[in-house]
Amino acid sequence: MARAVHTESGQKSRPVVLATSASTLLWVLSIILAFVIKPGQSLAFVPDALLLLGFFPLLLLWRRGWVTLLFGLFNTFIGFFLLLLEFLPDAKFSGAMQAMRQHLLSMHSCWTWMIVGVVALAWGALSLAVTVTSWLLKRRKAK
Repeated sequence: MARAVHTESGQKSRPVVLATSASTLLWVLSIILAFVIKPGQSLAFVPDALLLLGFFPLLLLWRRGWVTLLFGLFNTFIGFFLLLLEFLPDAKFSGAMQAMRQHLLSMHSCWTWMIVGVVALAWGALSLAVTVTSWLLKRRKAK
């Protein structure tokens, strides 16, 4: 688990405060914009983008490649699900399911989720590869 880094006076360190503040600001802005931007508008992807980008300061702070890799994998999966949903025939949905599908298609861009997911996936894989390589080299050097 990540532990908060404290200074001698007992306050949290500057990177912790900056990362958590940036994440919180992005998430609040995302929530506000989700109510301001109407379904189907060209900027409908912005709330999702800000929501997902809000995780990056925390991922930078924690520096765990496997968490970033999973974050990217899950976001990419959600993006592909949204893309698949776009091409399913209307006859497969009825009533409330059709309304939910319309909402997902008009307010949640599959490309936002996939792009952020692939970037996080690449970053997590690279970070994990560096960590494993470093560990292997230290282990080899110790022998």
